[in-house]
Amino acid sequence: MNTLMKYIIAVACFLIVSSISAQQLPVMSHYIYNPYLYNPARTGQNEYGTIYANFKKQWVNMPQSPITAALSVEGPIPGNKFNNMGIGGMIYTDQMHIISKVGGLATYAYHIPFEKNDKYRHGLSAGLSLGVINQRFNYAFATVVNENDAQLLANAANGTSFDFSAGLDYQYKNLHVGGAMLQGLNNGIKFIDPNDTVQISFVNTRHWVLTASHRFQFGGEEQKHGFYMEPVFLARIIQGLPFQAEGTLLFGMKNIGWIGAGYRSSNTETATSAISITAGVELNSRMLAAYTVDLGVDKALNASMGTQHEFMLAYRFGKQDNKDMEAELEKLRKKDQEIQERLKQQVDSLGGALDAQEENAKQERTKMQGDIEGVEKEADDLRGKVLRNEEEIEKLKKLLEDRKITHKHIGEVFFAQNSDKLSEEIKSHLNTMKTMLAEYPKNITVYLYGNASIEGGAKENMELAVRRGSAVRQYLLAQGINAQKVYVIPMGEYNPLKGDPSKQENKDRRVDIMVSQED
Repeated sequence: MNTLMKYIIAVACFLIVSSISAQQLPVMSHYIYNPYLYNPARTGQNEYGTIYANFKKQWVNMPQSPITAALSVEGPIPGNKFNNMGIGGMIYTDQMHIISKVGGLATYAYHIPFEKNDKYRHGLSAGLSLGVINQRFNYAFATVVNENDAQLLANAANGTSFDFSAGLDYQYKNLHVGGAMLQGLNNGIKFIDPNDTVQISFVNTRHWVLTASHRFQFGGEEQKHGFYMEPVFLARIIQGLPFQAEGTLLFGMKNIGWIGAGYRSSNTETATSAISITAGVELNSRMLAAYTVDLGVDKALNASMGTQHEFMLAYRFGKQDNKDMEAELEKLRKKDQEIQERLKQQVDSLGGALDAQEENAKQERTKMQGDIEGVEKEADDLRGKVLRNEEEIEKLKKLLEDRKITHKHIGEVFFAQNSDKLSEEIKSHLNTMKTMLAEYPKNITVYLYGNASIEGGAKENMELAVRRGSAVRQYLLAQGINAQKVYVIPMGEYNPLKGDPSKQENKDRRVDIMVSQED
C-alpha cells in the first residue's frame, strides 16, 4: 500500500475517533440496573454478589455499526466481619468499524457507615479501578481504491495503555448520589504500523460521570410484591464535547419486573439525542433479564442510522436477605391465624345454638297458651338457659381476646464461642430433655430460641442463632420428636440473660428450650 494511502487512512481514523470521542467508553443504558458499569464505588454494596452480561448493538441500519459487550462481577468481600468492603472486575470489548478495543479492570471499594441501622443504610462509599486497554486499527476493513493491495489486507496497528478510574457514592435509605472519574490518567496511545511509516496518537480522554437515583417504595418494604417508582439521572462531562444528560423513570413490582422510559441528549454536534424504552423481569430470586431500545429523536437521522438495542442478563449469588428465616416466621404467623379462626368458629357456633334455643322457646310458648302457669315456668327455664349461654359466650369472647400461648422454659444448652457444634455434654442434656418432653401431652409445641452474645455484628449474631437452633432441632428430630411440633425462633443478640457481666457472654451463647400447650 503506497504511503499516500496510509496517510489518508490514518487521517480518516483520527477524524472518526475525534468525532465520536464521547464513545471512547461505551454508552450503555443499563447502568440503571448495573451502576458498577460507570462507578467503582457501587461495588459490593449489597449483601450478595452479582454477575452481569451486557450487550449493545448501535445504529442497526449502518454497516459495521458499533457493537459493545461487557462481562462484570461485583460483590462484598467474603468473610469480611463488618461487611464494608467490596471487590469486582470487568472485561469488555467495543468494535466500531476499523477500530476495536478490548479492556479489563479490577475494582476495590470501601464503605463508610455514618450510623448503624438494620432497616436502612446511611454512608459513603469510595471505589478505585485499575485497568488495561488494547486498541487496534484494522486497516483490512477500510474502504480503499485498490482492494487487491496485498499489504492492505495484512496491515494493522495497535497499542496498549494502563489507566484508572475512581468514584464516590453517598447513600441514604433508597437514595444514591455519586460521581466518578473514568480514564483518569488522560493518557495517550501511540499506534505504529509494521513498516514504521505512519504513527497515530490517540488520547483516552478523561470522562466525568454524575449519577443520582431514588427508589420510592409504596405499601411498605415488607411487602413481597410491593410497587415502586425510581427516577435515575446521569450526566457526562467530557472536554471538548457538549454536556450530555439523560434521565429514566422506572415503574416496577418487587420480585416481578419493571418497565420504564428515558431521554438522552446529544453528545456531539449532530442531533443524536434519543428516547429509550426499557423493560425487565426477575426470572427467579437470583436471575434477572432486561432489554432497552433507543429511538433517535431526529426522524431523518433515525431512519438512516436505525435504532439501538441493549440486552442484559444478571445472576445473583451469595446470601439473600434471610429468606429462610422469614419463611419460618411466616409459618408461625399462619399457625396462629388458624388457631384464632377456630376459636371464632366456636363462638359463632354457640351463637347459632342460642338463636335456635330462642326460636324453640317461642314455639313452646305458643303451644302452651292454654296453660299460663306452665308457659311462665317454661319461659323462666328458657330465660335461665339463655342467660347461662350468654355468660358462656362472653367467657369465650374474652378468652378469644385475651388468648395467648403459654410458654414454659424447661431447659437450655450452651455453646462455645462462635460455634454451633453439639458437644457430648449438650447431647447428653438433650437426651434428658427428650425424656422430659415424652412426659408432656401430645398437643405441645417445642420452641427453640437461638441466642448469641453481643460479639460481632447483629447480622452475624442472628445467623449464628439460626444455626444453633437448627442444630438442636435436627438432634431432637433424630431422637424421634415430631418435626411438625418443633420450631426454631432466632433471637440473635437481643435476648440476653441478666447476671454477672463478666460471665454474661457465656450465658448468651445458648439455645432456650420452651414448650407450649393450647389452653
